[in-house]
Amino acid sequence: MDFQSTTTFEKDHVEETLHNLLPPLGILHVSESTSTNRDLMTMAETDAPAWTVLVSDRQTEGRGRRSRPWASPEGGLYFSTLLKLPRDKSPITLVPLTVGLALAEGLYEIAAEQGEELSLQLKWPNDLLSSNGKLAGILCETALTDSHWLVVAGVGINIRPLGPDIRKSVQANTPTSLMEECDIEWTREAVLIAFLRRLKERLDQWETDPAIIRTDWTAISGLMGKRIRVRAGKEPIFGIAEGINDNGALKIRTEEGSIEINAAEGIEVHE
Repeated sequence: MDFQSTTTFEKDHVEETLHNLLPPLGILHVSESTSTNRDLMTMAETDAPAWTVLVSDRQTEGRGRRSRPWASPEGGLYFSTLLKLPRDKSPITLVPLTVGLALAEGLYEIAAEQGEELSLQLKWPNDLLSSNGKLAGILCETALTDSHWLVVAGVGINIRPLGPDIRKSVQANTPTSLMEECDIEWTREAVLIAFLRRLKERLDQWETDPAIIRTDWTAISGLMGKRIRVRAGKEPIFGIAEGINDNGALKIRTEEGSIEINAAEGIEVHE
């Protein structure tokens, strides 16, 4: 795959900062990608090593869950991380929640280091929200090999405010950005460093004590205890969000009893 990199992203700084904290880390930076998930999965199929990270200034065909388009103009951080995880440990379905938790915590840390607070909520299963809208989306794609799980964890974060045309094109979850939410210095390098550091720590917990992941994810979630409407299947589901199970499925208490869902078209909070 022929990539042309640019010089506006200091990938060497990221690699050097994380040198003693992570396994061998290889960062590839490109000016444009159709989809960092798609391109990195192609590289994984040709035996790219774990902890390969593909960063792109923009994506021409960025995707969210269920192949929904994800606006990816310059000014945001769009990247995918290749993970190779053991088959015999915790449920692989907890990994997207683990990625979201690491992202939220990394952003908290950046704000705290500059004396500010950042208000965030994790929306099951893959969105990072503030009180003003959607900050980031996560898309994890997996494949099973003879020896391990292959995971490409894609993240798209709005750092700068999106232009009016892009805002109009977003059909749900009004977009916001880090610069709008917290008036401090945000750089793509700092965000990536903070995320990767926390991701390594959280993946270690995913292997050894996944209950910590479930507890900490639930603490940041903005859904628990609230009445929600879930679009899943032909008829919407109404109920109270109660938590997540061992596999990361959302537990909902309805008038007919408690149910668990593994996937949804969308979730709305009804106060």
